[in-house]
Amino acid sequence: MAEFRYRARTDEGALVAGTLHSDTRERALERLWQDDMSVVDLEPVRERGLSLFGHRMRPVRPKEMSLLCRQLAAMLDAGVGAIEALETIAHQSGDQNMSKAMEGVISSLESGYSMAESFRRSEVFPSLFFRMVSAGESSGSLESTLTDLADHYDREVWLQQKVKSALIYPKAVIAVAAAVVIFMILYVFPYYVDLFFTFDLELPLATRMVLAAADFWGQWWYVLVALAIGGYIGWGRLLQNDRFRLWWDRVYLRIPVLGELQWKIALNHLSATLATLLRSGIPLIEALEILKDAIDNRHFGAALDETEVYLQGGLSLSEAFARNRVFTPILLRMVAVGEESGRLDEMLEKVAKFYQNEVESITERLTQMLEPGIVVTLGVVVGFLLISMYMPMFDVFAGIR
Repeated sequence: MAEFRYRARTDEGALVAGTLHSDTRERALERLWQDDMSVVDLEPVRERGLSLFGHRMRPVRPKEMSLLCRQLAAMLDAGVGAIEALETIAHQSGDQNMSKAMEGVISSLESGYSMAESFRRSEVFPSLFFRMVSAGESSGSLESTLTDLADHYDREVWLQQKVKSALIYPKAVIAVAAAVVIFMILYVFPYYVDLFFTFDLELPLATRMVLAAADFWGQWWYVLVALAIGGYIGWGRLLQNDRFRLWWDRVYLRIPVLGELQWKIALNHLSATLATLLRSGIPLIEALEILKDAIDNRHFGAALDETEVYLQGGLSLSEAFARNRVFTPILLRMVAVGEESGRLDEMLEKVAKFYQNEVESITERLTQMLEPGIVVTLGVVVGFLLISMYMPMFDVFAGIR
Protein backbone atom coordinates (compact mmCIF):
# COMPACT_ATOMS: atom_id res chain seq x y z
CA MET A 1 0.00 0.00 0.00
CA ALA A 2 1.43 3.35 -1.06
CA GLU A 3 1.41 6.62 0.83
CA PHE A 4 0.10 9.79 -0.85
CA ARG A 5 0.48 13.43 0.13
CA TYR A 6 -2.48 15.64 -0.67
CA ARG A 7 -3.70 19.23 -0.57
CA ALA A 8 -7.41 19.82 -0.86
CA ARG A 9 -10.17 22.33 -0.10
CA THR A 10 -13.17 21.60 2.09
CA ASP A 11 -16.74 22.71 1.34
CA GLU A 12 -16.05 25.86 3.36
CA GLY A 13 -13.05 26.66 1.15
CA ALA A 14 -10.39 25.93 3.76
CA LEU A 15 -7.12 24.51 2.43
CA VAL A 16 -6.06 21.31 4.23
CA ALA A 17 -3.05 19.06 3.74
CA GLY A 18 -2.08 15.60 4.91
CA THR A 19 -1.19 12.06 3.91
CA LEU A 20 -3.20 8.90 3.37
CA HIS A 21 -2.52 5.27 2.41
CA SER A 22 -4.13 3.69 -0.62
CA ASP A 23 -3.45 0.96 -3.19
CA THR A 24 -3.65 3.35 -6.15
CA ARG A 25 -3.85 7.04 -6.87
CA GLU A 26 -7.41 6.63 -8.20
CA ARG A 27 -8.61 5.10 -4.95
CA ALA A 28 -6.91 7.88 -3.00
CA LEU A 29 -8.82 10.42 -5.11
CA GLU A 30 -12.08 8.55 -4.45
CA ARG A 31 -11.54 8.66 -0.70
CA LEU A 32 -10.96 12.40 -0.78
CA TRP A 33 -14.01 12.99 -2.95
CA GLN A 34 -16.11 10.89 -0.59
CA ASP A 35 -15.02 13.23 2.19
CA ASP A 36 -16.35 16.15 0.08
CA MET A 37 -12.90 17.53 -0.64
CA SER A 38 -11.80 19.29 -3.81
CA VAL A 39 -8.34 17.93 -4.56
CA VAL A 40 -5.68 20.54 -5.34
CA ASP A 41 -2.65 18.27 -5.35
CA LEU A 42 -2.09 14.53 -4.88
CA GLU A 43 1.28 12.83 -5.23
CA PRO A 44 2.98 9.66 -3.99
CA VAL A 45 5.42 10.14 -1.12
CA ARG A 46 8.95 9.13 -2.05
CA GLU A 47 11.45 8.16 0.62
CA ARG A 48 13.12 11.38 1.65
CA GLY A 49 16.30 12.23 -0.20
CA LEU A 50 16.03 9.64 -2.97
CA SER A 51 16.91 10.53 -6.53
CA LEU A 52 15.05 9.44 -9.62
CA PHE A 53 17.36 6.41 -9.83
CA GLY A 54 16.79 5.34 -6.22
CA HIS A 55 20.15 6.58 -4.90
CA ARG A 56 20.09 8.52 -1.65
CA MET A 57 20.63 12.24 -2.21
CA ARG A 58 22.25 14.39 0.44
CA PRO A 59 20.91 17.83 1.43
CA VAL A 60 22.43 20.70 -0.53
CA ARG A 61 25.27 22.33 1.41
CA PRO A 62 25.40 26.08 2.26
CA LYS A 63 28.28 26.72 -0.19
CA GLU A 64 26.27 25.18 -3.02
CA MET A 65 23.17 27.11 -1.93
CA SER A 66 25.07 30.41 -2.10
CA LEU A 67 26.27 29.69 -5.63
CA LEU A 68 22.81 28.55 -6.72
CA CYS A 69 21.14 31.71 -5.37
CA ARG A 70 23.65 34.05 -7.03
CA GLN A 71 23.53 32.30 -10.40
CA LEU A 72 19.73 32.10 -10.39
CA ALA A 73 19.34 35.75 -9.31
CA ALA A 74 21.75 36.94 -12.04
CA MET A 75 20.01 35.00 -14.81
CA LEU A 76 16.48 35.96 -13.75
CA ASP A 77 17.56 39.61 -13.53
CA ALA A 78 18.93 39.31 -17.09
CA GLY A 79 15.53 38.13 -18.32
CA VAL A 80 16.33 34.42 -18.65
CA GLY A 81 13.35 32.13 -18.03
CA ALA A 82 13.25 30.07 -14.85
CA ILE A 83 13.43 26.68 -16.60
CA GLU A 84 16.24 27.79 -18.90
CA ALA A 85 18.14 29.26 -15.95
CA LEU A 86 17.86 26.05 -13.94
CA GLU A 87 18.88 23.94 -16.94
CA THR A 88 22.00 26.10 -17.31
CA ILE A 89 22.82 25.70 -13.62
CA ALA A 90 22.30 21.92 -13.86
CA HIS A 91 24.62 21.62 -16.89
CA GLN A 92 27.33 23.85 -15.39
CA SER A 93 27.28 22.18 -11.98
CA GLY A 94 30.10 19.74 -11.42
CA ASP A 95 28.15 18.16 -8.55
CA GLN A 96 26.06 15.16 -9.58
CA ASN A 97 23.82 15.59 -6.53
CA MET A 98 22.99 19.20 -7.50
CA SER A 99 22.41 18.25 -11.14
CA LYS A 100 19.89 15.56 -10.18
CA ALA A 101 18.16 17.94 -7.78
CA MET A 102 17.85 20.52 -10.58
CA GLU A 103 16.34 17.90 -12.87
CA GLY A 104 13.61 17.25 -10.31
CA VAL A 105 12.94 20.98 -9.88
CA ILE A 106 12.73 21.50 -13.66
CA SER A 107 10.33 18.55 -13.97
CA SER A 108 8.04 20.09 -11.32
CA LEU A 109 8.17 23.51 -13.02
CA GLU A 110 7.18 21.94 -16.33
CA SER A 111 4.25 20.27 -14.54
CA GLY A 112 2.91 23.66 -13.53
CA TYR A 113 4.18 24.06 -9.99
CA SER A 114 5.56 27.36 -8.72
CA MET A 115 9.32 27.69 -8.26
CA ALA A 116 9.05 27.54 -4.45
CA GLU A 117 6.86 24.42 -4.60
CA SER A 118 9.22 22.84 -7.12
CA PHE A 119 12.18 23.30 -4.79
CA ARG A 120 10.11 21.97 -1.86
CA ARG A 121 9.17 18.82 -3.76
CA SER A 122 12.83 18.05 -4.39
CA GLU A 123 13.25 17.53 -0.60
CA VAL A 124 17.00 18.28 -0.55
CA PHE A 125 16.76 22.07 -0.20
CA PRO A 126 16.39 23.75 3.24
CA SER A 127 12.97 25.06 4.25
CA LEU A 128 14.44 28.55 4.68
CA PHE A 129 15.28 28.59 0.97
CA PHE A 130 11.98 27.58 -0.60
CA ARG A 131 9.90 29.56 1.89
CA MET A 132 11.82 32.72 1.08
CA VAL A 133 11.54 31.95 -2.62
CA SER A 134 7.78 31.70 -2.08
CA ALA A 135 7.78 35.11 -0.37
CA GLY A 136 9.86 36.56 -3.21
CA GLU A 137 7.47 35.20 -5.82
CA SER A 138 4.47 36.65 -3.95
CA SER A 139 6.04 40.11 -3.59
CA GLY A 140 7.55 40.20 -7.09
CA SER A 141 11.06 40.64 -5.71
CA LEU A 142 12.49 37.19 -6.35
CA GLU A 143 15.86 38.43 -7.62
CA SER A 144 16.57 40.57 -4.53
CA THR A 145 15.33 37.75 -2.27
CA LEU A 146 17.76 35.33 -3.91
CA THR A 147 20.59 37.83 -3.45
CA ASP A 148 19.73 38.16 0.24
CA LEU A 149 19.72 34.37 0.51
CA ALA A 150 23.15 34.17 -1.15
CA ASP A 151 24.53 36.67 1.39
CA HIS A 152 22.97 34.62 4.19
CA TYR A 153 24.57 31.38 3.01
CA ASP A 154 27.90 33.15 2.52
CA ARG A 155 27.84 34.13 6.20
CA GLU A 156 27.01 30.55 7.14
CA VAL A 157 29.92 29.23 5.06
CA TRP A 158 32.24 31.80 6.65
CA LEU A 159 31.28 30.62 10.13
CA GLN A 160 31.84 26.98 9.25
CA GLN A 161 35.23 27.68 7.69
CA LYS A 162 36.29 29.86 10.63
CA VAL A 163 35.61 27.12 13.15
CA LYS A 164 37.16 24.40 10.96
CA SER A 165 40.31 26.43 10.31
CA ALA A 166 40.75 26.98 14.05
CA LEU A 167 40.76 23.23 14.61
CA ILE A 168 42.92 22.17 11.64
CA TYR A 169 46.24 22.68 13.43
CA PRO A 170 45.26 20.87 16.66
CA LYS A 171 43.77 17.96 14.72
CA ALA A 172 46.86 17.63 12.53
CA VAL A 173 49.24 17.73 15.50
CA ILE A 174 47.20 15.17 17.43
CA ALA A 175 46.99 12.85 14.42
CA VAL A 176 50.74 12.97 13.75
CA ALA A 177 51.59 12.57 17.44
CA ALA A 178 49.22 9.62 17.81
CA ALA A 179 50.85 7.93 14.80
CA VAL A 180 54.33 8.49 16.26
CA VAL A 181 53.32 7.15 19.68
CA ILE A 182 51.67 4.04 18.18
CA PHE A 183 54.72 3.42 16.00
CA MET A 184 57.06 3.67 19.01
CA ILE A 185 54.93 1.34 21.15
CA LEU A 186 54.37 -1.31 18.48
CA TYR A 187 57.70 -1.32 16.63
CA VAL A 188 60.47 0.56 18.45
CA PHE A 189 59.75 -0.30 22.05
CA PRO A 190 59.51 -4.13 21.64
CA TYR A 191 63.03 -4.19 20.10
CA TYR A 192 64.50 -2.61 23.23
CA VAL A 193 62.43 -4.83 25.52
CA ASP A 194 63.86 -7.95 23.86
CA LEU A 195 67.32 -6.49 24.44
CA PHE A 196 66.55 -5.88 28.10
CA PHE A 197 65.32 -9.44 28.61
CA THR A 198 68.69 -10.80 27.43
CA PHE A 199 70.28 -9.15 30.47
CA ASP A 200 67.69 -10.71 32.81
CA LEU A 201 66.67 -7.34 34.28
CA GLU A 202 63.62 -6.51 36.34
CA LEU A 203 61.88 -3.85 34.25
CA PRO A 204 60.79 -0.59 35.91
CA LEU A 205 57.10 0.11 36.46
CA ALA A 206 56.90 2.65 33.62
CA THR A 207 58.40 0.13 31.20
CA ARG A 208 56.03 -2.62 32.34
CA MET A 209 53.06 -0.27 31.88
CA VAL A 210 54.00 0.56 28.29
CA LEU A 211 54.75 -3.09 27.56
CA ALA A 212 51.35 -4.15 28.96
CA ALA A 213 49.63 -1.50 26.80
CA ALA A 214 51.45 -2.75 23.70
CA ASP A 215 50.54 -6.39 24.47
CA PHE A 216 46.91 -5.45 25.11
CA TRP A 217 46.68 -3.58 21.80
CA GLY A 218 48.35 -6.41 19.95
CA GLN A 219 45.87 -8.98 21.28
CA TRP A 220 42.66 -6.97 21.42
CA TRP A 221 43.03 -4.27 18.75
CA TYR A 222 40.00 -5.52 16.85
CA VAL A 223 37.86 -5.26 20.00
CA LEU A 224 39.04 -1.69 20.60
CA VAL A 225 38.32 -0.75 16.98
CA ALA A 226 34.87 -2.35 17.20
CA LEU A 227 34.16 -0.47 20.44
CA ALA A 228 35.25 2.82 18.84
CA ILE A 229 33.02 2.26 15.80
CA GLY A 230 30.13 1.10 17.97
CA GLY A 231 30.53 4.13 20.24
CA TYR A 232 30.51 6.47 17.25
CA ILE A 233 27.35 4.88 15.82
CA GLY A 234 25.69 4.73 19.23
CA TRP A 235 26.40 8.41 19.87
CA GLY A 236 24.85 9.28 16.52
CA ARG A 237 21.74 7.28 17.43
CA LEU A 238 21.52 9.02 20.80
CA LEU A 239 21.64 12.42 19.12
CA GLN A 240 18.63 11.42 17.02
CA ASN A 241 16.58 11.10 20.22
CA ASP A 242 14.79 14.43 20.80
CA ARG A 243 14.98 14.39 24.60
CA PHE A 244 18.66 13.41 24.71
CA ARG A 245 19.54 15.93 21.98
CA LEU A 246 17.78 18.71 23.91
CA TRP A 247 19.69 17.75 27.08
CA TRP A 248 23.02 17.52 25.26
CA ASP A 249 22.60 20.84 23.45
CA ARG A 250 21.84 22.49 26.78
CA VAL A 251 24.87 20.90 28.47
CA TYR A 252 27.18 21.70 25.54
CA LEU A 253 26.44 25.41 25.89
CA ARG A 254 27.89 25.29 29.42
CA ILE A 255 31.29 23.91 28.37
CA PRO A 256 33.96 26.62 28.79
CA VAL A 257 35.04 28.31 25.53
CA LEU A 258 33.48 25.63 23.28
CA GLY A 259 30.03 26.27 24.72
CA GLU A 260 30.55 30.02 24.45
CA LEU A 261 31.57 29.59 20.82
CA GLN A 262 28.47 27.49 20.07
CA TRP A 263 26.28 30.08 21.82
CA LYS A 264 27.68 32.98 19.80
CA ILE A 265 27.35 31.00 16.55
CA ALA A 266 23.70 30.24 17.33
CA LEU A 267 22.99 33.91 18.17
CA ASN A 268 24.68 35.03 14.96
CA HIS A 269 22.67 32.53 12.93
CA LEU A 270 19.43 33.46 14.68
CA SER A 271 19.88 37.21 14.18
CA ALA A 272 21.03 36.99 10.56
CA THR A 273 18.36 34.49 9.53
CA LEU A 274 15.53 36.35 11.25
CA ALA A 275 16.66 39.62 9.64
CA THR A 276 16.65 37.99 6.20
CA LEU A 277 13.19 36.50 6.74
CA LEU A 278 11.64 39.73 7.98
CA ARG A 279 13.22 41.75 5.17
CA SER A 280 11.56 39.38 2.71
CA GLY A 281 8.14 40.21 4.15
CA ILE A 282 7.54 36.92 5.99
CA PRO A 283 5.34 37.40 9.11
CA LEU A 284 7.12 37.15 12.46
CA ILE A 285 5.36 33.98 13.69
CA GLU A 286 6.06 32.18 10.42
CA ALA A 287 9.65 33.45 10.48
CA LEU A 288 10.16 31.90 13.92
CA GLU A 289 8.79 28.59 12.63
CA ILE A 290 11.33 28.62 9.80
CA LEU A 291 14.06 29.72 12.19
CA LYS A 292 13.55 26.66 14.41
CA ASP A 293 14.43 24.40 11.48
CA ALA A 294 17.43 26.52 10.50
CA ILE A 295 19.19 26.53 13.91
CA ASP A 296 21.01 23.31 14.74
CA ASN A 297 20.55 23.56 18.50
CA ARG A 298 17.47 22.10 20.22
CA HIS A 299 17.88 24.33 23.28
CA PHE A 300 17.51 27.41 21.08
CA GLY A 301 14.64 25.68 19.28
CA ALA A 302 12.80 25.19 22.58
CA ALA A 303 13.41 28.85 23.43
CA LEU A 304 11.89 29.87 20.09
CA ASP A 305 8.86 27.68 20.83
CA GLU A 306 8.33 29.59 24.06
CA THR A 307 8.85 32.89 22.25
CA GLU A 308 6.14 31.98 19.75
CA VAL A 309 3.69 31.25 22.59
CA TYR A 310 4.43 34.61 24.23
CA LEU A 311 3.97 36.43 20.91
CA GLN A 312 0.58 34.80 20.44
CA GLY A 313 -0.25 35.96 23.96
CA GLY A 314 0.28 39.58 22.93
CA LEU A 315 3.87 40.30 23.97
CA SER A 316 6.35 42.05 21.71
CA LEU A 317 9.39 40.17 20.40
CA SER A 318 11.77 41.87 22.84
CA GLU A 319 9.44 41.08 25.75
CA ALA A 320 9.13 37.47 24.61
CA PHE A 321 12.90 37.10 24.24
CA ALA A 322 13.39 38.57 27.73
CA ARG A 323 11.50 35.61 29.23
CA ASN A 324 14.33 33.22 28.31
CA ARG A 325 17.96 33.49 29.47
CA VAL A 326 19.29 32.00 26.24
CA PHE A 327 18.88 35.44 24.61
CA THR A 328 21.56 37.95 25.61
CA PRO A 329 21.01 41.54 26.82
CA ILE A 330 22.53 43.06 23.67
CA LEU A 331 20.08 41.08 21.51
CA LEU A 332 17.14 42.16 23.70
CA ARG A 333 18.17 45.81 23.59
CA MET A 334 18.71 45.91 19.83
CA VAL A 335 15.41 44.12 19.18
CA ALA A 336 13.61 46.64 21.40
CA VAL A 337 15.22 49.53 19.51
CA GLY A 338 14.30 47.93 16.20
CA GLU A 339 10.67 47.53 17.26
CA GLU A 340 10.45 51.13 18.43
CA SER A 341 12.04 52.50 15.24
CA GLY A 342 10.35 50.11 12.81
CA ARG A 343 13.77 48.87 11.62
CA LEU A 344 13.90 45.49 13.29
CA ASP A 345 15.66 43.77 10.37
CA GLU A 346 18.43 46.40 10.38
CA MET A 347 18.99 46.03 14.14
CA LEU A 348 19.12 42.26 13.81
CA GLU A 349 21.75 42.62 11.08
CA LYS A 350 23.85 44.72 13.47
CA VAL A 351 23.50 42.03 16.14
CA ALA A 352 24.55 39.38 13.63
CA LYS A 353 27.64 41.43 12.72
CA PHE A 354 28.50 41.86 16.40
CA TYR A 355 28.36 38.12 17.05
CA GLN A 356 30.28 37.41 13.86
CA ASN A 357 33.14 39.44 15.32
CA GLU A 358 32.69 37.63 18.63
CA VAL A 359 32.96 34.24 16.90
CA GLU A 360 36.17 35.35 15.19
CA SER A 361 37.62 36.48 18.52
CA ILE A 362 36.67 33.26 20.33
CA THR A 363 38.09 31.00 17.62
CA GLU A 364 41.42 32.86 17.82
CA ARG A 365 41.37 32.51 21.60
CA LEU A 366 40.52 28.82 21.30
CA THR A 367 43.49 28.27 19.00
CA GLN A 368 45.80 30.09 21.40
CA MET A 369 44.54 27.94 24.28
CA LEU A 370 44.75 24.61 22.45
CA GLU A 371 48.28 24.97 21.04
CA PRO A 372 50.19 25.10 24.36
CA GLY A 373 47.89 22.50 25.91
CA ILE A 374 48.52 20.07 23.07
CA VAL A 375 52.28 20.68 23.17
CA VAL A 376 52.44 20.06 26.94
CA THR A 377 50.29 16.92 26.70
CA LEU A 378 52.35 15.48 23.87
CA GLY A 379 55.55 16.35 25.72
CA VAL A 380 54.32 14.42 28.77
CA VAL A 381 53.30 11.37 26.69
CA VAL A 382 56.48 11.25 24.62
CA GLY A 383 58.60 11.96 27.70
CA PHE A 384 56.96 9.07 29.55
CA LEU A 385 57.69 6.73 26.63
CA LEU A 386 61.33 7.83 26.47
CA ILE A 387 61.79 7.44 30.22
CA SER A 388 60.23 3.98 30.15
CA MET A 389 62.67 3.03 27.39
CA TYR A 390 65.84 4.58 28.83
CA MET A 391 65.46 3.59 32.49
CA PRO A 392 66.29 -0.09 31.82
CA MET A 393 69.23 1.02 29.69
CA PHE A 394 70.73 2.80 32.71
CA ASP A 395 70.48 -0.47 34.64
CA VAL A 396 72.22 -2.29 31.75
CA PHE A 397 75.08 0.24 31.77
CA ALA A 398 75.38 -0.03 35.55
CA GLY A 399 75.63 -3.81 35.29
CA ILE A 400 78.35 -3.58 32.66
CA ARG A 401 80.42 -1.35 34.93
